[in-house]
Amino acid sequence: MKKNEINEDFWFDANCKSDISQLKTSLSLFIQNFDKASALKEYPIFLDTNVLLLFYKVSNKVKNNFLKFLKENIDNIFITEHVKNEFLKSRLKVINEDYLKVVSDVPKELKKQSNKITNYINRNKSILEDYDEIYLELKEIESELTRIHDKLDVEINKNLEKNKNIKYNDILLEEYSRIQIVNNITENELTFIKEKYNYLKEKASIVFPGMMDGKLKNENEDGDFIIFHEMMKYMKENNTSVVFLTNDKKKDWFEIDENNKKHPQINYIESTYKNTQQFNYILEADRTLSNLLNIHIESNTFMKNIEKENEILKKQNFYLDWSKDEFLRILNKSYLEKFSHPVSEIKLEFDTLISNIDFHQLLDENSTTGEFHGEGLAIHRNTDTDGNEIMLKTPFYFLGSCNIDNINKAIDINTLDIEEHDIEIG
Repeated sequence: MKKNEINEDFWFDANCKSDISQLKTSLSLFIQNFDKASALKEYPIFLDTNVLLLFYKVSNKVKNNFLKFLKENIDNIFITEHVKNEFLKSRLKVINEDYLKVVSDVPKELKKQSNKITNYINRNKSILEDYDEIYLELKEIESELTRIHDKLDVEINKNLEKNKNIKYNDILLEEYSRIQIVNNITENELTFIKEKYNYLKEKASIVFPGMMDGKLKNENEDGDFIIFHEMMKYMKENNTSVVFLTNDKKKDWFEIDENNKKHPQINYIESTYKNTQQFNYILEADRTLSNLLNIHIESNTFMKNIEKENEILKKQNFYLDWSKDEFLRILNKSYLEKFSHPVSEIKLEFDTLISNIDFHQLLDENSTTGEFHGEGLAIHRNTDTDGNEIMLKTPFYFLGSCNIDNINKAIDINTLDIEEHDIEIG
């Protein structure tokens, strides 16, 4: 058996029986070197796929600063084989949808704002004409917005023309091609990792990389679990701690407190230390690089994505199949007299609507609350006069509250709260 092979003795959940003394030691050492790791000078730096893709969506100033950082630290920057494959799969989609389309839409958005001023003036002209000075100021604003829009449109079209061949002449790709790729997982190890991912997903008793992707049924749901093991094997083989920069801020990479602050996952610290005697410092890429490069990193598609998600959330209905157990519990506990026999099955045949969401709070604090309501069918069985089993369906109506998080720049419906008095039997 190879010493560093990913197997039963060397994987995320191997050797992880709790030990107070060892946990104390690992946490003390982790914190002791955290500032050094955050400075990105001491340990090898691994980049997540979302970090590589982020810089197609930022300003040229931010992009150039990042390229400078890459060139100065290229000997110490790595990506794993799985990250490389994810990047190659997503690159063209990001260029087309998150760069070319979004940039070309910027003047159109300004034109919409200008039109709002024009429409406001036209709607209220009969009144505004009594206030000559204010009316003239509004007309000046209208004229200035039109001028700025025309100028912005010209400049952006110049930029788009300059970068029309970005798919082929890509300065980011040129620098990314120099990043060292860690290709250290065999086919047998990959099969083992995927099996263990499915095992942990079924077990559902600990937090593990890729857990949230599994819950959300994302494509490539075991990707983070694979990346974690690629890095862990590198740490073992090279006897070193590493830094992992990611913009994936779901609750499996970070512990997220009630104030939406991100903290290291304790069991990840314990797992990597027991397996390698080293640490994986998992850091928020945008915050770490913003502080280090003294720039503000924000995707120019962030607000567009939020607006799109908001529209979906306002209009889209959600199937809450994963709440059926809770409905069954409440119906059989508090409403049993309404049915001839205990409810055995729930069908949420009607869509469930999420409403009353404070989107400003969601953007400012990354978390807010909402309400949901909908209809379902409670199925219970009885027997007729001939002794034949018959199925009865009774409609019920429900409402409740839910937590809504802005995680990794995407809207996520979190905890649902349903009380007995929130259900009405039809």
